[in-house]
Amino acid sequence: MKKHKLIVIHLLLIILSFIFINITKESFFSIKYSTCILILNISIMLLYFKKFKINVVSLNKYFIFLSILFSILIFNIDYFLTAMMQTTSDMSLAMEILIIIINILLAPFVFIIKIIYTLGFIKYLGLIILSFLLVLYLISKQIIK
Repeated sequence: MKKHKLIVIHLLLIILSFIFINITKESFFSIKYSTCILILNISIMLLYFKKFKINVVSLNKYFIFLSILFSILIFNIDYFLTAMMQTTSDMSLAMEILIIIINILLAPFVFIIKIIYTLGFIKYLGLIILSFLLVLYLISKQIIK
């Protein structure tokens, strides 16, 4: 269990995200619910980090993993834009499968892209995601000390 704490935490966050999505599915496109789900997931993640006593090296690896997954999404933002505008994308099947897997892995944090799109800051997506991850990393690092 010692080596797999972050995997357990992330799986719990994914499960909770899907539960939150099913509870609020009629209001899924509301920025208020997206923000609430994002804040709930972040709060639960920070509580689990504190409870499971995650070390700094594991935390560094976890945020590197998140930033790699987010970078793949940022480079393929057309997929999200077509999903938000409800049009069809012209991506290959392999790339669509990769994006779907990444969306599942990033389920606790993917709402930030929805919020950025709704607010109209999609041009600054990379900068905002990077800032989000950096602030979340710094907060997490302070909490686990």
